[in-house]
Amino acid sequence: MNARRPHATWAVPVRRPLPLPTTKTSTGGIDWIAVERAITGDYPRPHLTREERCTAAIILIRAGFTEKETARLVEVAERQIARWKFQHGLGGASTCAISDCYDLVKGRGLCHRHYRRDLRRRHAARKQVAA
Repeated sequence: MNARRPHATWAVPVRRPLPLPTTKTSTGGIDWIAVERAITGDYPRPHLTREERCTAAIILIRAGFTEKETARLVEVAERQIARWKFQHGLGGASTCAISDCYDLVKGRGLCHRHYRRDLRRRHAARKQVAA
């Protein structure tokens, strides 16, 4: 049985090479085999650089893993995963409510430094009211 020939108006698919390197195992300081082993949970666990950990975390987050699962696989704190998500525009951590302060929020919408300052101010105000 003969296969149908494409009509003259059908677009012929153009095969282009993948943008990923096929002969190299690392690009730009990232060892892709180590990243793949970290993502799949292979043992022994590979030692990843900071850049490789960040790349692996972003890949896992985009694949739908939770921050907790990602932190376990990449072997970093959940807070670091939240920072990387925020830095790469994937949601996650929010920044301080004070103008020109881009530190991550600790509590009450403030970073650690501004939270402690606000806590001292509220504590001093409570002492004045009590006196």
